[in-house]
Amino acid sequence: MKKIIKYTSLILCLINICFLSSCTEKYTVSFYDYDGRLIEKVKVELFEEVTPPENPTREGYVFLGWDTSLINISKDTVVFAKYIEITKSLDLQLSADGSYYIVKGAKNFNEKTLYIPGEYNGIPIKEIASSAFYYKSNLEYIYLSDNIETINGNAFQCCRGIKKINFGNKLEFIGVRAFEDCDALEEITLPSSIKTISKYAFAECDMLTTLKMNNASVTLDEGVFSHCSMLKNVQLSNKIEEISNRCFERCYALEEIIFPYGIQSIGEHAFIHCDNLKSVTIPNSVISMGSYAFAYCNELIRIEIPDSVTTIGKHAFYYCDKLEEVKLSNNITEIPENCFFQCHNLLLINIPDSVTTIGEYAFYYCTKLEEVHLSKNIKIIERNAFSFCLNLKTVLYLNNIEKIGYYAFSDCEKLKEVYIGDSIKTIESYAFNCSRELTIYLEIDKELSNWGYYWDNLVKEVVWGYKK
Repeated sequence: MKKIIKYTSLILCLINICFLSSCTEKYTVSFYDYDGRLIEKVKVELFEEVTPPENPTREGYVFLGWDTSLINISKDTVVFAKYIEITKSLDLQLSADGSYYIVKGAKNFNEKTLYIPGEYNGIPIKEIASSAFYYKSNLEYIYLSDNIETINGNAFQCCRGIKKINFGNKLEFIGVRAFEDCDALEEITLPSSIKTISKYAFAECDMLTTLKMNNASVTLDEGVFSHCSMLKNVQLSNKIEEISNRCFERCYALEEIIFPYGIQSIGEHAFIHCDNLKSVTIPNSVISMGSYAFAYCNELIRIEIPDSVTTIGKHAFYYCDKLEEVKLSNNITEIPENCFFQCHNLLLINIPDSVTTIGEYAFYYCTKLEEVHLSKNIKIIERNAFSFCLNLKTVLYLNNIEKIGYYAFSDCEKLKEVYIGDSIKTIESYAFNCSRELTIYLEIDKELSNWGYYWDNLVKEVVWGYKK
């Protein structure tokens, strides 16, 4: 037994020695230039990060980095310098004041890689002209120096081979349709310096999947990312204040959007036809939502509109077929026309007391809607507002109502009781053309002369002079 313990201790001692030896073993990282010339050899310990030598230089080229990871070194490693050739055939033009150059294009350019340097003959290059590289189908990689501040309209439009863009760190302006229809582009990372992205700048980039904005104080113009059908991952800047009209129109793959606090408005048609959008998080900084903002978002199930919102545009949730739950702001005064048109799966709606008007067709054909808790301050219900809400069976108290429009409750087959206060002035034709089970209780004693014909068509009974 003593011999077993002795041998076991010896084995453990040898294992520890081997382990300590391996932990203190050093590895060699050899840095080579493009031509095979040794730049430096560095010794590092296991899993240590190596500090590279100074960046090498090569005439006519720009150093991009090293071709191998320099962290967690676990073996002898050979590393080579990576370069990109400076585009030599650039067509340059001095600015009007002679302080910088503008890139007008490149003579006989047919390369895969474009690198625009920071200066020429000691004068900075700051701008790329309109249509400078329009329809350069071979172009795949764009590297811009940190001096570039402006990319004008159509500069790279229809460059359908572009895979990667390095925008530099000082870019401020991207012009109209500058990168429209760049079909191969998969990711966009915008620098924090960017201030303006103009109309349709990245529209119809069919393979774009990822967008990162890096906290830029940027203004987005109309349709900037519209029709980017594969766009799925969107990281908005925390400093952005507005989502422009049609900004993400028909981004079919987009499933989630989280608006950062500080966003104040969501523009018209901003997310229309985002067919797979399932989750939307709206912060308590948003004030307005434009017309058709989320129309045809067929996978959207629930939406919560914070109390900061005071205005919702027409058709905002038009034909959101799977929408089941809605929480409305307590500070809106109107449910606009067609707002929830044909939201077939909507089950319940609480209309806050701030609302005085329900627009025409607002809940038209919400066939599963069973409960409507109306604002006590409702004064106007416009035409067809609740038409074809086939399962609506809530008792409706319209104590302060002044007008009920044409066909407002037409074909609400399960509606049984409606109470109408003495403030009523107008009931238009066929307003309650809905149910032979319906009884309408009115506080006034008789029908007014301006009421429409057959306003009470098909109803079971009208009770005049009802008192609470």
